[in-house]
Amino acid sequence: MYQKKIERIDGLSLLDFNHDTRPNYWFYSLLIDKRKYGMDRDELLLRLAEKGIQTRPVWGLIHEQRPYEKNQTYAIENATKLAQIILNIPCSSNLNVNEVLEVVDVIENLKSK
Repeated sequence: MYQKKIERIDGLSLLDFNHDTRPNYWFYSLLIDKRKYGMDRDELLLRLAEKGIQTRPVWGLIHEQRPYEKNQTYAIENATKLAQIILNIPCSSNLNVNEVLEVVDVIENLKSK
């Protein structure tokens, strides 16, 4: 449902699940194009929180964690950029259709015109 509803909002998309694996659909990661949507990840996070919708950015990147800073073994070209534009939106096995629709409606109404 998220995929269908979010794809109609200019500047937003969902990070696709890897088609070679069986995903558990634990996170729905919203990719935000600030130029098209009108606000960045952090602003959207705050605006959703004001509406009572809890979201979170992705976890810190492993290669940036203190114990692993000097252990990077290959070029990580997209991770930093993606970490700055991804916001995980509400998901749960007990999230109902109306709650999903409410999240999407608020996200759509917050879009800068």
